[in-house]
Amino acid sequence: PDTVFVALTANAIHGARQGYLDAGFDDYLSKPFTGRDIEKCLFGHLPSELCKEEIQAPEEKPAEEKTDSEKTEENALFSPVAGAKYTGGDMEAYREILSVYVRKAPELSERIERLFNEKDWKNYVIEVHALKSSSLTVGSKQLSELAKELELSGKAGNYAVIEEKNAELLELYKKVAGLGREYLGETDAPEEEEPSED
Repeated sequence: PDTVFVALTANAIHGARQGYLDAGFDDYLSKPFTGRDIEKCLFGHLPSELCKEEIQAPEEKPAEEKTDSEKTEENALFSPVAGAKYTGGDMEAYREILSVYVRKAPELSERIERLFNEKDWKNYVIEVHALKSSSLTVGSKQLSELAKELELSGKAGNYAVIEEKNAELLELYKKVAGLGREYLGETDAPEEEEPSED
């Protein structure tokens, strides 16, 4: 049988799927996607005789069955429960991703601020796009949505929105990174190593 090619991409704009299909891909998934999304996609392309014993991921509870604490957790600025959905519930993998996110936060924050001050909108959009994706993956939907708004504003040339909300973005990013550090048991922000005096 022919090999099936699935495009895994950050390109989620309207019409992107058809573009990938026209380019020769058999299917398309845009991030962020979960293990369950990948599973559904693969089962759609495997011969039915190979799919008799489909592995079922645990079903999410319908919204009305969620407890108050679960709702609060999902709506929080930082939700490990929401982030862990992107690792299939593997908390060790989630903690590794969060650790990288927290470690890179000061550097990315500084870069976003510098690009903003320089009005380098093209590169600003690239960095805010990265922040959008990584923030959703660690469980900050609120920060991800704000980053998405600024990314789309930059692409549309609506720089007034960026100028109005960039400070809010950076403040939110700082809070999320701080909450991530707390969750990992790191009490303080990483300190710069001082050069040794020889």
